[in-house]
Amino acid sequence: MNRKKNALTDLIGSLSMAEKRHFSLFSAAFGKKENKSLYVKLFELLDGNVSESSDLETEFTPMALAKTKQRLYNNLLKGLRIFYEGMSVEIDIQNMLTEIEILYKRALPAQANEILSKSLALANDHEKFGLVLQLLKWEKRINIVIDTPSRSQPEIADDEKNTLGKLVQISTLESIYGRIMEFKKLYGYAKGDLKTQLEKETVGSKEMPLLEECRSNEARFYHNFINSIYHWMIYEHKQAYMFSGTLINPGSSTILPSIHISALLQHITSSVCIGEFKTALQGIELSEAYIDQYHLNQSPTYNTLMFAYHATYQLIIYNYMGRKSKLKDAIKTTEAKLKLYENSLSLELKQILMGNLMNAYVGIGDIKSADVIWDSIFNKQTKTLRRDIYADLYLFRLFSLLYNKTYVLLPSAALSASRYYKKFDDAKTVYQVELPLSMLLTKNIDYDNPAALAKVLKEIRGVIQKFISGLKGANNFQEHYSRYLIWIDSMLANEPYSKVAAAWYSGLSRK
Repeated sequence: MNRKKNALTDLIGSLSMAEKRHFSLFSAAFGKKENKSLYVKLFELLDGNVSESSDLETEFTPMALAKTKQRLYNNLLKGLRIFYEGMSVEIDIQNMLTEIEILYKRALPAQANEILSKSLALANDHEKFGLVLQLLKWEKRINIVIDTPSRSQPEIADDEKNTLGKLVQISTLESIYGRIMEFKKLYGYAKGDLKTQLEKETVGSKEMPLLEECRSNEARFYHNFINSIYHWMIYEHKQAYMFSGTLINPGSSTILPSIHISALLQHITSSVCIGEFKTALQGIELSEAYIDQYHLNQSPTYNTLMFAYHATYQLIIYNYMGRKSKLKDAIKTTEAKLKLYENSLSLELKQILMGNLMNAYVGIGDIKSADVIWDSIFNKQTKTLRRDIYADLYLFRLFSLLYNKTYVLLPSAALSASRYYKKFDDAKTVYQVELPLSMLLTKNIDYDNPAALAKVLKEIRGVIQKFISGLKGANNFQEHYSRYLIWIDSMLANEPYSKVAAAWYSGLSRK
């Protein structure tokens, strides 16, 4: 077996002090005290426990050294298997499978059957269905030679069929999960015809089981995860929050750490979308702890992901809470880390981060910087922008022009926006806020007249509020549009955005 040149040193370097101590004791138990094995001496040299002057190459030939390295590598793995007995269900079951095979081949089927019974119960309890199938095959083999078979062959066959059914259901749900994640990546929110298509291909699919039809904890996890994403995409955020709350503790050790982290991030998103900002900040801390627990912090991908989520939600939350000082700090930190993670951030995450930076600058009253970001996104990434992000940039531009009192450009900007929205067949259902507002601002309005200006601002406010009020389970808050209400109110009251946001949040948190 060929290994990379540094595989052995990498393995030794990864060991904890407890693991190294265990290996030394493990090796001593099978060696002579007065004469250490060559692989033990090599371990001590590579671990730095003896001086570099101890040149082992003088003790044996290059071929013997190569064999010693291979032996050391294999014994390190054996030692680790023993060290982690009782700490990992999968390791325990795999070890039991080895023992079953050894006892079976030594003509001790009764002893093998005792271990099989324990391991089968353990595998079923922890939903290790792949291992269950291996154990069932051994049960059939042992029953052929044992005096008293554990059960009939048809019963074992039914168990196999049931286990396969669970695996197929999980596989189906994983496929639906992949489908809805692709929808989310491409479209963000779903309204109109897109909502109908989304439902048909995910939660309304013939393949999608009801919760009571799910046959394992893993299946229930994916069922709830898919429903959380679906309800988030159609603006039913209380429902999304209810489903995502079940994902924090998945109830199955077979859930991949990456999926568990994604589920927790979905719960953070759902928390933000109903204004549960403190819960969202706590969720960020919890997800970072899980990253450490699953050792994902050694992955640049997850370090980048956590930066993106942490930064995004800090910008959103502090903006809505009107905490101007905290928001300034978040902006500064985000911009510094953006340079660090620039090459590892996906285009989608970069777009989301830049969009929230743009909104954050509005929150601290720096519209000039917000407009600079708007220009960099709108004019340089139009072909790769997610549809909902691009649509929002048109809306943001109209508000920016209103705020800056650049009224002369409003009609043409509004006309461009309305043309963009109208080119989609589902415009009236997807752009229930954007389309009427852009059409309203194409009109000939005397913005220099305070009464006329106040009238149009109140009309804009009414359109947004009507949409938010009509959302089911949205807590009279919508993460995407409520910031425009705050912005309009700041214009109407001629007050800083942060001051109006703080008052708005005070009212929300009392509900």
